[in-house]
Amino acid sequence: MYSAQEPSLQDRMPRGLELALRFGVPALVAVACAWVALWVVGQTRFALVPMAVAMLVTALLTPSVRWLHGRLGLNRYLAGGLCLITLMAAVATLVTLATRTMVRQMGSITRLAQESLSATAEWLRDGPLHVDDAQLQEGVNKGQEWLASNSQGIAQTAMKFSGSVTEVGAMVLLVVVSAFFFLGDGPAIWRSVLWLVPHRSRARQLEASRRSWRSLELYARTAVAVAAIDALGIWLGCVVLGVPFAVPVAMLVFVASFVPFLGAIVSGVIAVGIALFAKGLTTALLMLLVVLLVQQLEGNVLQPLLMGKAVSLHPYAVIIGVSLAGYLWNLPGALLAVPVMAVVMAWLRYLNDDDRFPELGTLSRRDESDDEDKSGDQLVQDDEAGHSPVGARSVSAS
Repeated sequence: MYSAQEPSLQDRMPRGLELALRFGVPALVAVACAWVALWVVGQTRFALVPMAVAMLVTALLTPSVRWLHGRLGLNRYLAGGLCLITLMAAVATLVTLATRTMVRQMGSITRLAQESLSATAEWLRDGPLHVDDAQLQEGVNKGQEWLASNSQGIAQTAMKFSGSVTEVGAMVLLVVVSAFFFLGDGPAIWRSVLWLVPHRSRARQLEASRRSWRSLELYARTAVAVAAIDALGIWLGCVVLGVPFAVPVAMLVFVASFVPFLGAIVSGVIAVGIALFAKGLTTALLMLLVVLLVQQLEGNVLQPLLMGKAVSLHPYAVIIGVSLAGYLWNLPGALLAVPVMAVVMAWLRYLNDDDRFPELGTLSRRDESDDEDKSGDQLVQDDEAGHSPVGARSVSAS
């Protein structure tokens, strides 16, 4: 008698259902995990954002701390504290200078505002719109009524702003404290983090983290250099053209340079707008030329020359990353998107045998058979002298 083998459940399953189970379920699990991760990051951004900024500050100040510790023999905490104090003094000096400039020029700006309003009213009366005085007064009255009816909302917005100022102050304090400990005892902190990594992969993850840290160091230094050159160019343009608020505009350009594409557009529009408001159309066009020249210098010379190896990201990936991070976490997300992407890509490239920093070498060469008997603990302990990613000292010369 003929007896056929009973078909398996997979053979009896419709092809569409099989594909859905094979690819759809893992995709849904991945999306759910990503959503949970984004939600956790959003809920803990008060701590994560200062820590990320502190790591950028650490990457920027690490060469100075290394020099003070190695050449002058200063304790790492003392060297880190001196570098942080110097940086904060420089920032405070620039903020004070910008504030004094704004206060000193506020009278002239008020006068220019009155003249601009008068010229606008005259154009509305004598221009193609032919708006009479009664219509102008009606518009002014509606504006006053709107202010009166929305005064409570404006007051609530002011209270929210004061609360935001308090929150920002607390975050700045957390940045300073975190950077101080990262600079002073970064290797021990990173060793504690690596203990969470599985035993056999600890050495490889250490090498990947060293590449990520080198990428972050290069990004921090080159980003500051590019932002400083941009700010200097805009400042010189404002000084030569006689545009007011040269120092505040330069500081705005410096900060905005850390947000790719969008930051340059916003700061350029503000600079040209101030020139138009204060000096007229001709000066505004000349200021626009200065802004375009600076942006071309940054995009075609500075970015490829200085930032290429540090970031190595496609411009479209940068646009998507900055847009998504800015949408989810506002300005901090837009500022931190590129360095986070650079760190992650350097890490993943090394794990996929694409070492962008071969000059770093490895902390200890060992055979694959040794990895089964030895963990990365000894590597991490050897690295405590300064090779770990947080406050690291590279094997090669910086």
